[in-house]
Amino acid sequence: MKKILQPASMLSRRKLLGTAARGTTLSAIAYALGLSGCSRAQQDSVSQPQDGIGQTSIIEGMGAVPSAGIVGSTSLTILYLAGPDVTFDYDWYRDNHLIHIMERYGSNAISRFELRRPIDPANSAYVAVVNIWIQDAEAFALAGAEHGADIAAEVPMFTNTSLIVQTDRIHAESGGDLTSSSLGQACMDIFYPYDATATFDGDYYRDHHMPLIMDLYQTSAISRFELRLPDTLSAGNDPLFYGTVHFYIADQSLFDAAGLQHGPTLVADVANFSSQQPVVVPTIIHGLA
Repeated sequence: MKKILQPASMLSRRKLLGTAARGTTLSAIAYALGLSGCSRAQQDSVSQPQDGIGQTSIIEGMGAVPSAGIVGSTSLTILYLAGPDVTFDYDWYRDNHLIHIMERYGSNAISRFELRRPIDPANSAYVAVVNIWIQDAEAFALAGAEHGADIAAEVPMFTNTSLIVQTDRIHAESGGDLTSSSLGQACMDIFYPYDATATFDGDYYRDHHMPLIMDLYQTSAISRFELRLPDTLSAGNDPLFYGTVHFYIADQSLFDAAGLQHGPTLVADVANFSSQQPVVVPTIIHGLA
């Protein structure tokens, strides 16, 4: 069962703080960032447990360069839905909303924040992709109890669309560390949709598919690679996605050439870890903190 994002007024400070003390759930995290104030918001989704989430291994070898190590940490994937009448002001978000969030929450609550816009908005399922890496869930929730309403009030200033949000755990990473990405960098965001009859093997992806990609592409084409699985903190609801993958592209021409050469090999391996075909969204980093 998926939850509907509730208006901020329906989530009391007492409930939020109590949830944070036990281990922050997605509802509390979404509220803490003001996400619950968005009009027509449809779902905040959390997952059923999956084996291996939170392991501390980092992919090494086969062309992969180990990163600084955030495996097991909590992150948010926030997707703003595209549509025929949707508007989204990326500059306002970058120059105002993102800054206001970081001012109010601080680096003790948020370790990294990225806004990405689709390269081809007309053919994208999402008008914007936002990732937030949470440094401390309790600090994040406490900041939200104080500032969530102010943050939510800004949403109509940059968009008229709905959003969906999923809380994840970093299951594997490779390449540069979390701060290695830069403004204007091209990315490839890949989402494996959840279906009750589908399967997704995150451990196989981490241990086989991810090293295979890095071996074929090398860090000259992919500077960073991150795999996320749905968080187990709020088990009992269906996730939106079995897994999400983010490539940070070091060189677009090398990335494209490797794709032409090795694409069939990678496609053939998908059946070994997923029964679902992914949604692929090429993006560019438009704002970060």
